[in-house]
Amino acid sequence: MTVAMERIKTFLAAPAKERTLMKPAVKLFGVMPKIELTQEEMRDYAQVLVETEFEIPEWFDEHYKTHELKKPD
Repeated sequence: MTVAMERIKTFLAAPAKERTLMKPAVKLFGVMPKIELTQEEMRDYAQVLVETEFEIPEWFDEHYKTHELKKPD
């Protein structure tokens, strides 16, 4: 399991503001509520999020600039 997957699993197990990476989104929407998931379900969600190649919309780069977000490497 990758480091990213472990971090996602940790967050899903106990969502906390201190563990968030998208601070502006948390400021707007708050931290997600805790969802009752099994360890297997958390692993599966983490795997999908890490391994899926999401299409990046045209407006994405401008969105980052507008919100002063740091793009992940």
